[in-house]
Amino acid sequence: MLPSEMTAVFGDLGVGGRISTEVIGDDLGVATLPVLGDVNCASMVNASAGLILISGDLSVRDWVFANAPDSSLVVGGAFETPLFIGSDIWVAVGETARMEAGIGYAAPMGADGEEDFTRIIRPAMNERLTLRMLDLDEHEWEEILDEQFIETGTIVP
Repeated sequence: MLPSEMTAVFGDLGVGGRISTEVIGDDLGVATLPVLGDVNCASMVNASAGLILISGDLSVRDWVFANAPDSSLVVGGAFETPLFIGSDIWVAVGETARMEAGIGYAAPMGADGEEDFTRIIRPAMNERLTLRMLDLDEHEWEEILDEQFIETGTIVP
């Protein structure tokens, strides 16, 4: 198992910029962010094997990029963002989810903490329209979006 960099926040977290589980530098490892409270930020990146656990609500102003393998995003309250890119990675939510556009979905958690995949919440705009909005090819979008993020630091054109 790889080591994890961890920052724990006891209370609400408000960030004017990006929250990310990307590990900076040459160290192998992942990042974990537990927050006991609500989170507000401009954008969010959950990198490969990253773990973000939020006990309250998560409100992201611009976009969430959580498409990395083995990553996990769990929100105990409500989740809201204009754009969610999760593909086969979902966000587990304790309450509601609202995504204007995206690829992926939110899975409500039951009282036992397990995701209920019979009640998934999809973005208002479907995958095809989201890809068109982002000017991405429907067959190679993941690779192109990853490259775009590495080169520009954003997932929007």
